[in-house]
Amino acid sequence: MIVTKTFPSLIAQPKIWFHRQLFTKREAANINKELQKSGTIPYETIPGPSKLKVLKYFLPGGKFHNKSRYYISRALYDEYGEIFKIPGSFKQRDLVFTYNPKFFEEVYRHDGVWPSRTALETLAYYRHKLRPEIFEETGTLLASNGEKWGKLRSIVNPIMMQPRTVRTYAPKIDKTTIKYIERIRKVRDPNTLELPDNFKTELNKWALEQICLVGLDSELGLIENEHIDNEAQKLIQAVNTIFGTVEDLELKPSLWKYYETPKYKKIIEAYDILTDISLKYINDATERYKSIEKDDKQNENEKSIVERLIKIKKKMAAVVSIDMFFAGVDTTCTATAACMLALAKNPEKQELLRQEIRKALPERNTPITEEKLNNLPYLRATIKESIRKHPVIHEIPRTTNINIVLGKYQIPKNTDIVLNTTYYYNDSNHFSDPDKFIPERWLRNQDQTNISVSGCPVTATKPSNPFVYLPFGFGNRMCVGKRLVEMQLEILLTHLLLSEM
Repeated sequence: MIVTKTFPSLIAQPKIWFHRQLFTKREAANINKELQKSGTIPYETIPGPSKLKVLKYFLPGGKFHNKSRYYISRALYDEYGEIFKIPGSFKQRDLVFTYNPKFFEEVYRHDGVWPSRTALETLAYYRHKLRPEIFEETGTLLASNGEKWGKLRSIVNPIMMQPRTVRTYAPKIDKTTIKYIERIRKVRDPNTLELPDNFKTELNKWALEQICLVGLDSELGLIENEHIDNEAQKLIQAVNTIFGTVEDLELKPSLWKYYETPKYKKIIEAYDILTDISLKYINDATERYKSIEKDDKQNENEKSIVERLIKIKKKMAAVVSIDMFFAGVDTTCTATAACMLALAKNPEKQELLRQEIRKALPERNTPITEEKLNNLPYLRATIKESIRKHPVIHEIPRTTNINIVLGKYQIPKNTDIVLNTTYYYNDSNHFSDPDKFIPERWLRNQDQTNISVSGCPVTATKPSNPFVYLPFGFGNRMCVGKRLVEMQLEILLTHLLLSEM
């Protein structure tokens, strides 16, 4: 049985069908006409606190002083409702927050070919102003918009988003995960079987090792070694620093655009560390490929992500790898902790999953392949339900490319919108028995006639609106690492349940 503790710093940080809709000139004209219809209300009338009120909230003694972004947005929802506006101050832009799934759909349906999103302003400033020699030519997945982003994403998608391509990394991930299971045995309490309070460090090491393995085709040896390599430790610390500092600079009133505040200096230093160490790994990988004679007949899909990108452009490989380090370590750790915690708290579901895994892999040492993973529907359902119960990301940003209407409010082009997608994960109007952990709600083609929870058929527990559950975003700008993260979780949980820990 999996025994674990809650990791607040991981869990507290919060597949949907995809219908591609290209935005036409006629549709744009219709949207603009919609703004002229009676019943719509100007953007300025969207409720929310004034600039002065926002400043008072964040001062010492204010209701939002030292509070998380998650807490702040929920408190504002309670005060102003399903759509509200936080006015920008100190050269920050306005932010419109919405909690309505119908508004999510409206925003997504008018994304256009190149969806725009609000990049972290400190990240965008660092990449475009401080380090343009690296990031400006190719653009980046996280901080670019428009055609430049679209060209980069069109190259990356076949490498990172196609399931068949991603599954080729399964043997490598399988190998390192077996080592990680042994590491868990070593660090857990031999009597209570609980994992230590600093288990986040172990998760960080595993996530970083996986990213290097898949992205750079190299092993750092983080899992087996008691002491982390100095550069790897710096990389992990830099990521933690960024996510621990970014809220104060991005949401809360900050003077970093006027002068270099201590927190601004701290995050810029972290960006430098992340960028420079990532570049070193890229250069090492490049030299390694040059020195190794490659078989011309080698299947392109069998090459690492960075190897395939280097063939296109070395700088592009560097940019994508840096984004993988930036976005992959923390989110993978949080998703892993969510699954482990959910299974530990629901032993009966854990046993159902173990039975499915044992049926598909009767021999404990059977290599995990794409075919084996395809025969584990309850495993995939467990991961979905774990993320519903313990979300990885609570908000998804967008910047409108056209004028739209949300409810009765006019939303002009180039407005930053924050979609609070997890608010309804525990709402009985959208998920029946939302407080219960029910992986069955995600299963397809099942005979549900004899399955119920508190008298509620499982068929009724799926989300009432397909835009309610959006753990990886939606559409053309869906998280590019989605397939990799899902596979990593599938392989880890499979080994964890087979190991009889």
